[in-house]
Parts: sequence; C-alpha cells; structure tokens
Amino acid sequence: MSSHVLTPEEEAAGVKLADPACGYKYVEEADGDHPLACAGLVHPFDFVLPAVYELREKLAPKPHDVFIATYPKCGTTWMQQIVMLLLRGGSADVNPMADAPWLEMSVSRAAKGSAAMKSLSSTPPRDCAALCALSAPEGDSGRRAWKTHATAEAAPWRGGPAAAAAAGSKVVVVCRNPKDAAVSMLHHTKNIPGFGFSGGWDDFVALFLRGKVESSSIWPWHRGWWEAAAAHPSTVLVVHFEDLKRDLKAAVGRVAAHLGLERSDAELEAVAARSSFEVMKAEAAARDAETLKKGGSIKKDHFREGKTGGWRELMSPELQREFDEKTAALEAAAAAGGHAFRAV
Repeated sequence: MSSHVLTPEEEAAGVKLADPACGYKYVEEADGDHPLACAGLVHPFDFVLPAVYELREKLAPKPHDVFIATYPKCGTTWMQQIVMLLLRGGSADVNPMADAPWLEMSVSRAAKGSAAMKSLSSTPPRDCAALCALSAPEGDSGRRAWKTHATAEAAPWRGGPAAAAAAGSKVVVVCRNPKDAAVSMLHHTKNIPGFGFSGGWDDFVALFLRGKVESSSIWPWHRGWWEAAAAHPSTVLVVHFEDLKRDLKAAVGRVAAHLGLERSDAELEAVAARSSFEVMKAEAAARDAETLKKGGSIKKDHFREGKTGGWRELMSPELQREFDEKTAALEAAAAAGGHAFRAV
C-alpha cells in the first residue's frame, strides 16, 4: 500500500490524513475554532469550516423549511426524492440532490468560489447571506427542502432542533443499521477520489469504528437525533432505511403526514413508484449522461445496490460482535426515546 501525503494547499486548508498508509482526507472541528464549534467532529475534506460555523450562527430556520438529516449512506438521496415528489407530485420532474441541496457543501463551495456544484447537482452554491435571504418558494407546496449530514448538536442552522421546533420547520431523519451503513460508506469513499483512500475493508472499518470518517461515529450521531426526536416529536420524524425497503408506500405516507401534506392513496402510490431503487437509478443514469455531455463530472456508482444485509459478506464474527456491542450500548442509553436500529 502506497504512502499518502497532503499537499501544502491541503495543509493550509486544515485538511488532515486519517492514516498515512491508506489515506482518507478530512477536516475536523477543534476547540477555539468558533464558539459553536463541536470539537472532534469530522467532515469531508472539502468543507470550509468558517462557512459552516456561519450557518450555525446566522441561518434562522423558517416554517417552510424541511431538513433531511442523515448519516452518510443511510438513505439521503432516497428521502430527498420522496420529499420532493411529495411536494411536487408523483409525476413531477425532480433531481433530488439539486432540489434539496446540501447546506454545508453549498456554503463551502461558495466560499471557494466554485461556479457550480458540478459534481453533485446543477444548483449553484449559495453563501450564508444568500441562504438567509431565501423566502418560501411559489411552487413545491410552498416548502423548501435541504439536506445535512450534521449531528443534531451541529445542525447547520441557528439554535439546532429546538429552534426548528419553535419556527415550525420539519426535520426528517433517516437511520440505517450501522453494519450496512459501514459497507455502503466504504464504496462511497472509494468512489470519490478526493478522499484519497486506497485501503480495503479492514482499513476502512478501523477508521469507521474510530469515528475518523465524515460525520464522525455513527452511534453518537444517531443518539443525538433520537434525543431530538424524543424532545420534539412533532418536528423531528425518524424513518428507517429498512422500513423504506419493506413497505415504501407506508413510509411515504408517514413522511407526508409529518409534513402536513394531504395526499390521496393514489398520490402516495405514485410517489412510492417513482422512489423505487430501480427507477431512481435509471433517472440518475440519464441525468449523469447529460452532465457528462456538457463536460461536467459525476460521482461513480452513487446508486450501487440499495440492499440490506450486505455486511454479511465482509464482517468477521469478531467484528460483528464489536458493532453489536456499540449498538446495544447506544440503544440502552437512548431507551427513553424508544428508538432502536432495525435488525438486518
């Protein structure tokens, strides 16, 4: 395995290397960075932390805001598709990653002066001031959707979940069993060259268990959002990836009810049909082809398999026990909220 080093530009930007042998670039919040910094919280290598802190300080949640909060590779794009189709109608044209932009990435790319978020969407990046100035859209049922991979403590708006509740915003949290999330995140990491990761499963899972991957450790991430859901149940809805797989239409109905959207059985059926893995993968392939035609770049294999139980192909019995112990400790600590991961 080759050794990895950071460029002077990366070092100046605060990028760190998780392991000199296998790589994995990231940025990390530290004490003293900002009064709202969450020390030790890990983000993707291309985040601009001062821009992220500005969001936490200045962006006020609004009644029309819908925030989709997920740990990476836990059903983010799936929920973006569901929410946008519920807002627009099951037959509407949607581009989930563009229509429900990633707040922190938007301000980070704006800070870097990127002309467009070519690798992720057709939506130009906006800085914090531009985001703060947005009002309710005329379409989309008068709602505006966003995504974040932040912990509840580091929510990218002023005041966190409590402020969202006070403002009348809605938050949809998607959970996934940590074993499957780790496997999916490995493939995600290897498909993004910027992470600079050249290792295999054993290398990656060691970083995953240490919380040295984007969004840090999956277990405290979920504990924070489960506690937010327990404290603000009318604001924060918890949906499970495995429930989406098992009964998509029922899950779509739960999301619609949470957003206060009255949708007929036929409308829910249409949204579920357009939100199947096969349909979403085909629609993404068509968008990617158009992006490449225009000279843009795409993320390879963003829609990979969308299955549950894939961890069984990679995890040793010892590793399974380590994951299970961490999960049991989390669920015991969060028992008062009644939340738990689905078995896969």
